[in-house]
Amino acid sequence: MISQHREVLFHLKSKTVPTWKTLDDLKGLSFGATLGYTYTKPFWDAAKDGRIQVQETRSDEINFRKLLAGRIDVFPMEEITGWQLVKKKYPLGEDILTTDPNPLSSSSGHLIFKKSLPDSEALVKTFNEGLKALKNSGEYDHFVEEFYKGIY
Repeated sequence: MISQHREVLFHLKSKTVPTWKTLDDLKGLSFGATLGYTYTKPFWDAAKDGRIQVQETRSDEINFRKLLAGRIDVFPMEEITGWQLVKKKYPLGEDILTTDPNPLSSSSGHLIFKKSLPDSEALVKTFNEGLKALKNSGEYDHFVEEFYKGIY
């Protein structure tokens, strides 16, 4: 695994989000959603069935403005991308927004080499050794931290 990606619920620090295991536990909260995004099947099923209230808009920026204005309670978005957008467009939001620790979804990033290529096995070995060295030295964590800050 090279990276971890979490879709989290952004919300105002002043808004209490209950501890939840399923979206049904979040009934009564209004969600922002960006048109064209897939989110998860349980998310859209809960919206369709009326178990959660979802307001769709055409951009992440509009959803963050609605969140900051208190017009929605939570906005699910990929964590790194969301914080980078907040930092760039709504710097005051860094002090008043937070994320729920429970992700709506998560996935991991991997590097794939085509098995039919003659050097694939050697490339995988070289890559894994380099990644391990970066992690052991602390450089990997440093890169991830800088990535969160929007440096890359």
